[in-house]
Amino acid sequence: MSISKENKKGNTTESSNKSIDNLIENITGLVDTYIEMAQLEAKNALAYTISYVILISVLVFFLLFVLFFISVGFAVWINNLSGNAL
Repeated sequence: MSISKENKKGNTTESSNKSIDNLIENITGLVDTYIEMAQLEAKNALAYTISYVILISVLVFFLLFVLFFISVGFAVWINNLSGNAL
C-alpha cells in the first residue's frame, strides 16, 4: 500500500510539472502570436501609407500635367487675341 501512495504522489508531481510546462508553452505561443500580429499590423499600416503616398504622387503629377497644357492653351489663345504671330 505504501508503494501505491508514493506512485500517486509521484504522478501528482509529474502531472503538475506537465501542467506547468503546458501553461508555459501556451503563454509562449500566445506571446509569439501577439508579436506576429503586431508585425502584421505594422506591415499593413506601412503598406497603406506607401500606397497613399503613391496615389497622391500620381494625382499631383496628372494635375501638374493638365495645368501645364491649360497654361500652354491660354498662352496660345492670348497670343491669337493680341494678333502677334510666333
